[in-house]
Amino acid sequence: MMAIFLCAMLACQRPPELPVRVVTVYHAVPEQTDATPTATADGSRLTPAIIHNRRYCAVSQDLLWFRGGPLHYGDSVLVDIDSELAGLWIVHDTMHENVTGYVDLLVPQDVTVCWVAEGVKVRHPGRCRQGVKVYAPGAVP
Repeated sequence: MMAIFLCAMLACQRPPELPVRVVTVYHAVPEQTDATPTATADGSRLTPAIIHNRRYCAVSQDLLWFRGGPLHYGDSVLVDIDSELAGLWIVHDTMHENVTGYVDLLVPQDVTVCWVAEGVKVRHPGRCRQGVKVYAPGAVP
């Protein structure tokens, strides 16, 4: 058990950078998603409590395993930006197939930020659940 933990910890210290061009934010509303804004691509159901207390995100399909990307639903992505949105987000949803190189961060509807950032470093710490280090914005190795 200890060897597995150490292996997971070492694997997460220098997560690889993902080919992300743009990071955006969105709300779980039909205008910004589809006709079923409380359902995610992995089958999760969104409630106001989940949206307020967890950090879920959608990624473009080119970043997902079924299109040759490194991510699976449930994986963490580490967003490195000088903002309260920096940190770990969990992949639960995907975007339209025509969109590439995007990460879309789900925020509560009372958060009225209109936010688009280019050139943000987004890393994939893998599927490890233990030993993941959270770096301060700008401090990702």
